[in-house]
Amino acid sequence: MRIAVTGATGFIGSHLIESLLQKGDHPVCLIRKTSNLQWLPYPEIEFVTGNLQEPESLVDFVKNAEAVIHLAGITKARTEAEYRAGNFAGTINLVRAIQKFNPEIRRFVYASSQAAAGPSPDGVPLKEDDAPHPVSAYGRSKLEAETYLKNTEAFPFTIIRPPAVYGPRDKDVFSAFKLCARGIQPLVGKDKYLSIAFVKNLVKGFLLALEKECARRETYFITDDGILTWKTLTQMIANALGKKPIRIHIPESLLSVPAELSGLIGNILNRPMLLSRDKIMEIRQHFWTVDISKAKVELGYKPDFTTEEGIRETARWYLENGWL
Repeated sequence: MRIAVTGATGFIGSHLIESLLQKGDHPVCLIRKTSNLQWLPYPEIEFVTGNLQEPESLVDFVKNAEAVIHLAGITKARTEAEYRAGNFAGTINLVRAIQKFNPEIRRFVYASSQAAAGPSPDGVPLKEDDAPHPVSAYGRSKLEAETYLKNTEAFPFTIIRPPAVYGPRDKDVFSAFKLCARGIQPLVGKDKYLSIAFVKNLVKGFLLALEKECARRETYFITDDGILTWKTLTQMIANALGKKPIRIHIPESLLSVPAELSGLIGNILNRPMLLSRDKIMEIRQHFWTVDISKAKVELGYKPDFTTEEGIRETARWYLENGWL
C-alpha cells in the first residue's frame, strides 16, 4: 500500500516507517529541505518536500496515496496561537488537500493526544466518549483538530490519542532516564497515576487503525496495558539501568518559578522551552489515565510489550548508543 506519512523523521514516525517497510508497504514521507533523515536510511522510502503551512506544497504528497498517517505537530510552543498553527491549521491544510486532490483516499489516521481528552477528574480511566476537557493549550489545539475531522462529511478518518510515549530515540521521557542514571528519582507533589505507551505498541495501534474498516470515523486510546504511578515508572527505569537512586520530593508550588524563567529564556532565544506554564498545568494533574477496552474489542489491539519490557529495551538502546 502507498502510505503518505507526516512527521516521519521524528521519534514515533521513524518507528512507524520501519514497521510499514517490514509489512511491504511503500511509505511516502513529507519532509522539509532542512529535515534530518538520520533515522530513515532506507532506499525504499519516497520523500516529498513540502510544508503543512503551505497547502500548495502538499499536492504531490497526497495525490497518489492510498492512505495518510498524520503524525506531524508541535508539542512545545510559546503561545496558544503557535500550538493552533502547528496542530490545528496544519491538519486543516492537509485534509483539504486530500479532499481536493485525492477524494477517494481509503483512510486518514490522525495522531491526536491524550491531552485532547484531558486528565481523569476522579481517577477513573477516561473512555473515548467521555466529554473532553483539555487543561493545556497543546491539548486544546489537538482537540480542535479532532473536532474539525468529526465535522467533515464522510471523510474516512481515524483518531488515535496516545499518552506520553517512550522508546528508543525519544528525547522527552529520556529526561527521566538521565536523572535516574545520575542517581536521582524526582517525585513532584503527590504520586501521579498515568497511562503510557511504548512506541512499538503505539505503532501497532496505528497500523490496526489503518487496516480495520470498523475504525472509520472512530477515536481510540492506545497505551501499554495497565495503570502506573510515576514512582513505579521511575523505579522501573532505575532497575533497568541498575541504579538505586535517591528519591527527591519536589513540592508542586516550586514548579512555577523555573517555568517562568524558562518562558523568559524562551522569549529571549525566540524558541519554545520544554518547561512552561502550559506544561506545568499538565504536570499538576494527578490522573492521566485512560481505558483501552475499545481498542482491544474493536481493533483487536493487544500490546506486544509490557511497560517493564519496553523500559528495558529503551534503556538498553540509550546505553548502546551513548545517550547515557
